[in-house]
Amino acid sequence: MSYSKIVKIILCVIFALFSNCTTNTYRVYNKNDGQTEVIVTPDRVLVECEDIKDHENASDPAGNYGFMIHVLDEENTVWNAIRGSVIDRKTCFEQKKHIEKILQNGKQIYLGGMGTLDDPREKTTSKYTFPNKGIFSWNGRVLGFRVIQNELGECYDVYYGSKAPCPREEFPIKDHPFIKVSK
Repeated sequence: MSYSKIVKIILCVIFALFSNCTTNTYRVYNKNDGQTEVIVTPDRVLVECEDIKDHENASDPAGNYGFMIHVLDEENTVWNAIRGSVIDRKTCFEQKKHIEKILQNGKQIYLGGMGTLDDPREKTTSKYTFPNKGIFSWNGRVLGFRVIQNELGECYDVYYGSKAPCPREEFPIKDHPFIKVSK
């Protein structure tokens, strides 16, 4: 471990005695049956609604939007959790607002998705800017977004919104100390 990391840890421990100091966390917590669950700090998560102009129904008056969550991983590359279906502008921005509230209120974020993060990292030209962290490249990895929750129990499921139970049964991370299942 480098000297600067040791100093950072010591300072954080000292600071934690007098405030609410947190460290950056990224950990793949569970991989099971084509599902992946990740624990991450909110500063490693960006939420985006992308206007899709070249979609086959591009003339839809409500617009065509793709919803994505960009996550900065342990190697400082970015993977995406995407909603599998195209949605209208209003739905996308309502979902984004709800999830940003979960991120704003939480210190630990649980993100569940379909797929794996096992593919080799690719070198891509796509870049994402994380405030107070910098600009990082997309690594080509993608999960199908399903659920996001913070340690306070604020939860959002891509198909059921915040309707209980959240997270749903198919995400077995419920044994993690901070996961609260709404009923």
